Amino acid sequence: MGVPTPPPPNLSDKGSLKVGEKMPAGHRATLARLARKAADALPGMTGSVVSWDINLPTKTAGWLAENLWATILAVGGLLLAATRDWLVVASQPSRQQPKCQ
Repeated sequence: MGVPTPPPPNLSDKGSLKVGEKMPAGHRATLARLARKAADALPGMTGSVVSWDINLPTKTAGWLAENLWATILAVGGLLLAATRDWLVVASQPSRQQPKCQ
């Protein structure tokens, strides 16, 4: 029925390196090989990120072109956000228009 639990890990210092102790040659070679593999994968990962950065705005623009209502809503929202301060001050006659600095 149940899955047997694994034995607890051995936390002795038997397999760890001490300060100043050199790493075995086999470990150095393994770590060097892993570092080369990671370095070889870096251009591919960078290319994927750049491709995503280029494709996302393209897909967004295409979707907005197909859905005109969303385009109108987005442009209207941007215009409202840009002119909000001017509209609030213009609707209150007791206050003066903000001065450009």
